[in-house]
Amino acid sequence: FVNCGGGNRFGHEYTKYCQSSKAHNVLLLNEKSQCSFGKKYFSRNASYYYLKDGPKNVKVNCGNVISEKFVELSHDAYEKDYGISVQRRLSVDLVKNCVIGHDMINSDEARKKKLRDANISLYFHVHPSIVCKKKRNGVLIKIPGDKKMFFTHIGGNLSIEKSTYIGNFFEPQEITKLVVRSSGKENEIKINWKIEEIVD
Repeated sequence: FVNCGGGNRFGHEYTKYCQSSKAHNVLLLNEKSQCSFGKKYFSRNASYYYLKDGPKNVKVNCGNVISEKFVELSHDAYEKDYGISVQRRLSVDLVKNCVIGHDMINSDEARKKKLRDANISLYFHVHPSIVCKKKRNGVLIKIPGDKKMFFTHIGGNLSIEKSTYIGNFFEPQEITKLVVRSSGKENEIKINWKIEEIVD
């Protein structure tokens, strides 16, 4: 999985898109970016972007045991508008050779009503060298070198859609993104996902 790169050399439209959270591998609430950017001019023809608003409280916790390595993250980018926190836990199972993710939204009972009509989207942008194919209850991921992996999830509905990758190419490339969409009708919204290697 990759973010979509920096789009400033391809004009304003690509710059704004690549600044948005939607161009990254994150969970979004109502398609609202986790950060917003402002623009300042330091001369008549030269300007720069700056972080105008975003998470105020970001937490990271890393650890490992004999069979697992993990990182736990959280942020409060949606606290002001929705009164929620977003959490992610990523772990590598060293025995089963897979990556496991848990993306969660937490809110208290008093603010639960604000989430009833909310849309939750979890994005995964796939590198242009990777081929994805929907299969059974997940996505078959074909990696160069005849390697294969399988993506599965619990919670929400999965779709394969088009995305844009900037990277180091001379022009933007069309790539694939996996999107898991859910709703905010529960007090705790959680999407679990896993990528595991397929051994023929």
